[in-house]
Amino acid sequence: MSEDQVSEKEQLSRLFELQQLDTRIGNLERELRALDDGTALRAEIAELNAGLAGTSDNFKQLDAEYHDLNLKLKGAEEKIQKNKGRLFSGTIGNPKELQDLNQEIKVLTARKGDLEDQVLMMMEDVEARRAILKEKRAAIDARQQDLAAVERTYAEEVQRIDAEIAVLRSQRQPFVNSIDETLLDIYDRIRARSANLAVVKLEKERCPGCSIHLTSFLLNKLKESTDIVRCESCGRMIYWKGE
Repeated sequence: MSEDQVSEKEQLSRLFELQQLDTRIGNLERELRALDDGTALRAEIAELNAGLAGTSDNFKQLDAEYHDLNLKLKGAEEKIQKNKGRLFSGTIGNPKELQDLNQEIKVLTARKGDLEDQVLMMMEDVEARRAILKEKRAAIDARQQDLAAVERTYAEEVQRIDAEIAVLRSQRQPFVNSIDETLLDIYDRIRARSANLAVVKLEKERCPGCSIHLTSFLLNKLKESTDIVRCESCGRMIYWKGE
């Protein structure tokens, strides 16, 4: 039988097979779109990095203040030692000068005590901030590892799905080539507006596409005529293999 002599029912049978392939392709394409490509994780990491930058800036400022405070403490200690050296060197004979020097040592010693208290308090703050900084860096490192794993899985899944789709598309081409162009165009238009489903197999006298019960007239036409029957409700083509 030539291609021109192939009945519409035979064409519909081929369309039904094509529909199975297109349904599978559509499912795979949805699966592909639903894959986690790491977008959410990358956004989370970016937010964590922004928080880390702020914490790091604050830590650097605090650490610089801590360093300056230590320098002041060291300066006070050195001046005390220098003045004590002069005081006990025996080179100063003027009682007033000795008294003033001794008073300066007392003031510096009090200042040194204040600085030591400040250094101790700030040291605790610096260490606490350093620990927070370390925790934030560790959290980012952990999420980076999570992202790397997600990206690996995504790449593997994309490769798998793309390979399956390629096989299915190669399988569908012979069906496309063997189906009347006008009928194929109708099929494509129905599929485009009907959730990728243009041809459905009759189930318990109902159209599976919209669950509407077919009229007796359509059921008889489906079983007795060679013409293609379409659902009166959704417009899909109804395939009946025959029993």
